[in-house]
Amino acid sequence: MTLSLDSTMQTHLDQYAQIMLKIGLGFHAGQRLHITIATQLEYLTPEIIYLVRTISASAYQLGARNVITEWNDGELSRIRLQQAELENLDDVPPLMPEQFGRYLDDDDAFLNIGGRDPELMAGIDPKRLLRSRQAMMSAFRTQQQRLMSNDATWLVVNVPISSWAGKVYPDLSADEAVRKLWEQIFALSRVSGDDPLGNWQRHITDLQQRAAYLNGKQYDVLHYTAPGTDLHVGLPERHHWEAAGATAKNGTRFVPNIPTEEVFTMPDCRRINGTVSATLPFTTAEAVIEGMRLTFVDGRVVEATATRNMEALDALLNRDSGARSLGEVALVPNSSPIAQSHTIFHNTLYDENAACHLALGNAYPSTLIGGTELSAEALQARGANSSGIHNDFMIGSMAMDIDGILADGTVEPVMRGGEWAFSGG
Repeated sequence: MTLSLDSTMQTHLDQYAQIMLKIGLGFHAGQRLHITIATQLEYLTPEIIYLVRTISASAYQLGARNVITEWNDGELSRIRLQQAELENLDDVPPLMPEQFGRYLDDDDAFLNIGGRDPELMAGIDPKRLLRSRQAMMSAFRTQQQRLMSNDATWLVVNVPISSWAGKVYPDLSADEAVRKLWEQIFALSRVSGDDPLGNWQRHITDLQQRAAYLNGKQYDVLHYTAPGTDLHVGLPERHHWEAAGATAKNGTRFVPNIPTEEVFTMPDCRRINGTVSATLPFTTAEAVIEGMRLTFVDGRVVEATATRNMEALDALLNRDSGARSLGEVALVPNSSPIAQSHTIFHNTLYDENAACHLALGNAYPSTLIGGTELSAEALQARGANSSGIHNDFMIGSMAMDIDGILADGTVEPVMRGGEWAFSGG
């Protein structure tokens, strides 16, 4: 099949593919590449098909041992959740986690290309969603923990589909909205421009300098203040701030999210107190939750409210014992390109890079010095949260101030008015 695309679109898709492989995955000869395209089949446009084929061809040019592609149709997942017998939602074929574990053992690389309707699971009984999610979390818990410990390189990116683009740009026609969203993705992922790979390297350096400053400080507590927010978040001893990249067990540097504007670390899940208000819609796999406000006491959510989809928020918080605490604190300046686009993307990958955010659920072991070598019990003893979920929600704005409090009680500014209060150089 010949795909009819204009030359500018082809050039940008070619550059996007190179950024994914060389910046995102640090892909190298001898690896397998696993590509999962997570969208409904009816949204497989010529642009998406061209992109996946280009990624595959480029991977082979870099010496890939094999490229394995899986199309994950969200509508089929919805059909199962609606129509399967309740007890059958527990069924996860044992071969699936076993095979994933073998791929991790083999140093494979994993690329997830998302493009989903934010309201895909609207109307599904939350109890059925919870049952299915818990079964998958239980079956893949070990493998997921290994991935979050960077046993392999992995990357999450997004491509436009009409239902998502229509929610972002409701005043445009379907075709115009998709085209506009492609343009935004290319700009915010640093695909556009004369030197995409060089621009990425300069961006990585800037964020890593911010992380180095914070790692040198080793604040004991972060204090967030903004309208509707007064929150103290403890940080564990020897926490590690990461930015624009991680190091896999094989020594490969990779950037697991494109785009990325954040500097992030692990909170001490036992030392979180106060109230925090979300400043953007909280998009989960099941629903878009609006007007969320959480109150923490000694590390756990004791009160939660939302102006929309409160039932979905309750279901998320009750997912497992760790769902009511935090696994990540991330700092993003209000001047980030995504914030300055003045667009709500209804997609966590983009919205989390528009504002400071927190994550309910599991912590990344790599954000604790030596954390990837620790057992689950040892991580928990150091203050790392354990959960089958990891859901980011945005709390930052141009009205947010953040102080870093040292172990001796000294208070220093980290952010003022939503911007860095220190130089990154």
